[in-house]
Amino acid sequence: MKKLASGMVILAGILWGSMGIFVRKFEECGLGSLDIVAIRAITTMCILFLFLLFYNRSLLRIKLRDLWCFLGTGLLSIVFFNYCYFRAITMTSLSVAAVLLYTAPAFVMVLSYLLFHEKFTVRKSIALVLTFVGCVFVTGIIGSSQTLSGKGILIGIGAGFGYALYSIFGRFALKKGYDSFTISFYTFFCCSNRCDSFMQF
Repeated sequence: MKKLASGMVILAGILWGSMGIFVRKFEECGLGSLDIVAIRAITTMCILFLFLLFYNRSLLRIKLRDLWCFLGTGLLSIVFFNYCYFRAITMTSLSVAAVLLYTAPAFVMVLSYLLFHEKFTVRKSIALVLTFVGCVFVTGIIGSSQTLSGKGILIGIGAGFGYALYSIFGRFALKKGYDSFTISFYTFFCCSNRCDSFMQF
């Protein structure tokens, strides 16, 4: 498994990076940002449900008093973050949206300091700055002729904040002893139900 780890990380990066291409295609077909979020959430939920049904049904069990964790990962994170990210892609560019999304680690560091009392070290701060600068250079924003709108930047930062919330609420769920598969399933369960309500409205 350790030998596969690096390859899986690279594959995850490729799949993540290609998401913007599909978003643009869906937009061309007349789908809005919330429609795309709903498609992603419902598809993921169905696949995870079938997988857990055969893999380990016990992972589908949760306590109602812990539902807030999954509402946090599903609504406050996935729905909000995906909506903002997809909007940012259409309002700016793939590269700008990606860089703004990666403001998420900064939000995670601040929230972890406030909620979990984690140390805010100099090393962490330097790593954070270098990561962000690296994203800027890789995406080629510096030296490009594209113009950026204030609204697009704000929505992109909103995507970063929403993305950060997944780590925060996910940590609460992990502390309560839930498996990562359980967290993922109920995250997209809450997400798909909320998206469906919005679309009906």
